[in-house]
Amino acid sequence: MWLASLIVALVATLFGCAAASIWGRTGPGFPVRMLGCNADSTHQVPGHPDYFVSRLGITLDSKGSRQPTPGDFGCNWTYMRLVLAKMDWGTHSLEYVATLLDANTGQDPVNSFPTTPIQNGKYVLQSAYDPTVMAFNGELWVAFECWGSGMGSVSSCVGPLSTATPAANSVIDLSRTTVLIEGAATPGAGYAASVPKVFVHDGRPYLYYDAFLTGPGSLAQRGVPLEVVGGRMWVKGAGAASYSILDPLALTVEVWAKNHDDLLSNNIADVFNVIVDGPFVFATAGVGGCAGGTCSAPGDNMGLKGCYRLALGRSNFPLGPFDYVLNAINSSTLPANSHEYAKVIVDPSFNATNIYGQFLASRSPPGFPLPAGFQAIPLPWATAAGPSAQQVVGFFGGRPGPCRADQRPPNWGERAGVCRPSCGGLGGSASFVDACYTHGLEDAGVAYDVPFCCGAPAACGDARHRLPDWGVRDGVCLKSCGGLGGTKGSDSACARMNMLDAGRAYDAPYCCYDPPCPQRRPQAGFS
Repeated sequence: MWLASLIVALVATLFGCAAASIWGRTGPGFPVRMLGCNADSTHQVPGHPDYFVSRLGITLDSKGSRQPTPGDFGCNWTYMRLVLAKMDWGTHSLEYVATLLDANTGQDPVNSFPTTPIQNGKYVLQSAYDPTVMAFNGELWVAFECWGSGMGSVSSCVGPLSTATPAANSVIDLSRTTVLIEGAATPGAGYAASVPKVFVHDGRPYLYYDAFLTGPGSLAQRGVPLEVVGGRMWVKGAGAASYSILDPLALTVEVWAKNHDDLLSNNIADVFNVIVDGPFVFATAGVGGCAGGTCSAPGDNMGLKGCYRLALGRSNFPLGPFDYVLNAINSSTLPANSHEYAKVIVDPSFNATNIYGQFLASRSPPGFPLPAGFQAIPLPWATAAGPSAQQVVGFFGGRPGPCRADQRPPNWGERAGVCRPSCGGLGGSASFVDACYTHGLEDAGVAYDVPFCCGAPAACGDARHRLPDWGVRDGVCLKSCGGLGGTKGSDSACARMNMLDAGRAYDAPYCCYDPPCPQRRPQAGFS
């Protein structure tokens, strides 16, 4: 499979060679020509490497009226559509094929373009952008950031293509398109469910999305399983209805945690691409923090060290912590540029893999510099003599083959470069995708085969679980809000106060804390 070779090539190259010798055949990278102005968020269609789904501005004429699709590809636009494009691998240029979704709430009465209602008219799409694509049960599903009437704020939508393969007559089937995570209004801003990433792991569909509190400019990465009910896709457990971003702890889990002890990594964890290889999940991201100011968008990069620098992560689980993260601050093998939308793609014409994205002028050493612009960084395919899958896992985690000969599966396995026992070997009795204490259970230790391995129930009232630090809520022994790092308890969602969720506490319906960066420069428009 090309994906397995891609991961072997990517990881072996990054960790096995000197940085000066690995980046491309003709220099540090090569430019890729996008379809139009700000059309830099694209996604390669699984199983059809010549085709990409891209965002594209809905351009206006000189009188301010909407142009017929696909428009003139210029910069005079307010909202966005989704289109199908085909790559010319000889020139590395994307060429327009078809319009998949021409979002419209009816804001142009002069030309009377068709409106785009979804969910039986509950919402009407006004803008659609930042797509990703997954192949699931014989269909191609396109997730995209969406905005329109009926939505509290920017949301995450998904719908299937009308054709089994990408073609000139492909469209997104609006009768089966849904809002997976609905954004919400907050004081003076919004809580956006943006840049949705859909993928399949072990035959099951999943979603990662940016939980972006736009007022203070703090962004977390959350994940949730999906399910198909009645031909439409929904958040699993949401009752075949759109799920509100205001209640993140009930069904979703933070997957790429911000490092609160690192001022360069404590505010932004913006994942752009998710790649599955066997049991493992790899991701590309832009990360940033509060050092020298507030990193809250790629446009904040000038003068802020490490703002939206490229990071690579790996997890043993589709919903669980990314245990190992490599980024441009701690590795000279990655570009130093601030960036957005970095993704790993395959070039079938050369049997090559690439990381491509929009790289900006600002740079943070020790990473190496790339020219500003939409650049691709070629990586060679692995040869037959390349590292084995187990060695690749070890390379990415820090050292190859961490388990001894007597530490054999299924009782032992690798996690983040360390040989760990199974949950059963630790005496665990339950496992979850979030921390054991949120379920009133003791932590049994770090296991290789589950995100969190849990043991006996926590016993409120014993020597380690005394009031006021611990208490009972709904029959479960939980920490206090202060013990979780919260600074304010509330009867309403934390985002309503432009605050973040600290976790489930016994002494407050919602336990909240202030975002880490004190100020934020306002951002406008689509990034």
